[in-house]
Amino acid sequence: MKQKFKQIVAWIFGLGLLINAIILWPQPIKILQTHNAENVSLLTFGFFFLMQMVAGLHGYFQKDKALMIGMFFSMIPSGLTSLLIIIYG
Repeated sequence: MKQKFKQIVAWIFGLGLLINAIILWPQPIKILQTHNAENVSLLTFGFFFLMQMVAGLHGYFQKDKALMIGMFFSMIPSGLTSLLIIIYG
């Protein structure tokens, strides 16, 4: 029973990481479409990027591939949004 529960939690965690990466994409897409980043916070997205990098490195050192891969995939839209804020902000 404990092993099955552990697997369920692992699947939910992986799904959460995937959702985390997906929900960040609308912001850079909107900035690219409008060429406007006026109301988007560089502090927020820059912090997201840094924390995702730290969490990804933590996953690497803890040998947690799901965390490492999930966080590095989340870094892509956060980093892109941060870059676009700098360009169009």
